[in-house]
Amino acid sequence: ETEQAQRFAVELRAYMASMSTWRVKQKVILNAIKQSEERDIELAEFSETATLTDDTEGKTSNDLRARLDAHYATKPNKPRRVKLIYNNATPSAIIRSLMDNWPSIGLVSDEGAGIFNGRMVSDLSLPNSMWGGAPVHFERVDACIVVPDPRLTFSVQIQPGPLRRSLV
Repeated sequence: ETEQAQRFAVELRAYMASMSTWRVKQKVILNAIKQSEERDIELAEFSETATLTDDTEGKTSNDLRARLDAHYATKPNKPRRVKLIYNNATPSAIIRSLMDNWPSIGLVSDEGAGIFNGRMVSDLSLPNSMWGGAPVHFERVDACIVVPDPRLTFSVQIQPGPLRRSLV
């Protein structure tokens, strides 16, 4: 796990550098679109025969929008962190990890009372959905999350007393 974390840190730095460059290019294209649109409006207001062409670049607003579309197709992908083992995670943290990191997780605990008394087991719809192997959908206010092929493993050790209390 330590080796994976180190590898992820290197990949994340490279991603952040690529994203910085990508954002600069995006800003340049958006500024060119803004200037072209402003010029087009000015030309249309002052001349019936105006051509809607950016004289400095030779690009129309439509050309620049096509360039922006092509630019979005080159957006760098964030690296995925391989983290498989969780021992104290909320359902929200697991959903976020499945979306951002790796679609397979293991919930492992050498003291299972924390899991049996926690939020993960209070609503078994998440583990049940994941065990089914079908895509899992999560609707949130700020995002719609789809995990196409989730996998979940439980490995929980628990003492008899806490187990009896949690089953009541």
